[in-house]
Amino acid sequence: MRASLVKHPQSHCAAVSSVNVDVDRLSLTSLMLRFAASGAIGDIAIPPPAPPGRRDGLWRRTCFEAFFRGKGEDSYCEFNFSPSTEWAAYRFARYREGMAELENVERIAVERGVEPGCLVVAARLDLARMGQAADEGLLCALSAIIEEKSGSKSYWALAHPAGKPDFHHIDCFKLEIARNTAS
Repeated sequence: MRASLVKHPQSHCAAVSSVNVDVDRLSLTSLMLRFAASGAIGDIAIPPPAPPGRRDGLWRRTCFEAFFRGKGEDSYCEFNFSPSTEWAAYRFARYREGMAELENVERIAVERGVEPGCLVVAARLDLARMGQAADEGLLCALSAIIEEKSGSKSYWALAHPAGKPDFHHIDCFKLEIARNTAS
């Protein structure tokens, strides 16, 4: 399924005209995310390739994010994917509380592609390692932080709560990934 992200109303972004995410549930425990930012890609501050691995603070630069929560659960997981191919994975006990590194995630394969007019970052996730009730269906929030070479940042999400950008907010969890389905 394809989801389109919307720019936060207080964000300005001359470089990117759209951000779309393809979400494919490959199996009960496997999910593929493909983020595509379209526009004047040469104006985006794209982190250079780095050895794949876990790194904190990716959200400070151009980064793509996915949040997952089981239906009816307060706890949720956050994943950050950088065009550098670095990644981060966290677990929260409830809204912005009890943050901890998500254990059991040793590696996430992140791929990057830069084409004329399009920056693509793709990641394959093992849902079983999240500790979420993947078989009962998941609620998902998808987001992007786009940093332009000018230093300006824009914030993109499926939906935005009132006020400043807040990708953790319950109002952002707009995509339902049904149980026991694969595309």
